[in-house]
Amino acid sequence: MAEEKKARRKGRHENVVFRQGDALALPLEDACVDVVTISFGLRNMSDRQRALSEMRRVLRPGGKVFVLEFSQPWRWVRPVYFFYLRRILPVIAGVVTGNKGAYEYLNESIGKFPARAALEEELRAAGFSGVESRGMTCGVVALHEGRKLESRRGVCGAPSGRVIQTTDTQGLADSTLG
Repeated sequence: MAEEKKARRKGRHENVVFRQGDALALPLEDACVDVVTISFGLRNMSDRQRALSEMRRVLRPGGKVFVLEFSQPWRWVRPVYFFYLRRILPVIAGVVTGNKGAYEYLNESIGKFPARAALEEELRAAGFSGVESRGMTCGVVALHEGRKLESRRGVCGAPSGRVIQTTDTQGLADSTLG
């Protein structure tokens, strides 16, 4: 049964390619991918607007961007969530990983990151249309999506149907390096 499932899945996503690169200067031609995703990385960008503009640049007309990121939780969840994030998580994670500072930074970066409506506006400012978002886990995270609507077409060697996930390696804010 398991082998049969594996056989059905094989080849199912052959058109998905993952690339790692600087999200502030993606190593791709203009208008060459159908989808760009980023998960829990946009808040670490030294220039969010530039990163969003780069994502839009590489999208084909009609292409979509998906941003999964921490957000501001629902009002009734905030006190408990921020107490956990500020007081409990850094201590426990510091013991387990030996890097308490990374979890203190996590708390700071989440606290400074815009709420859903503000990030929707940032996506619109970067030129995306049809921007919408949905909160998940009591608003602790949100999935934002937008579409590139223009008629230009570019070619980068990626056939239609390619999906690229950006993984930033150089556009991180200075406070996260080192």
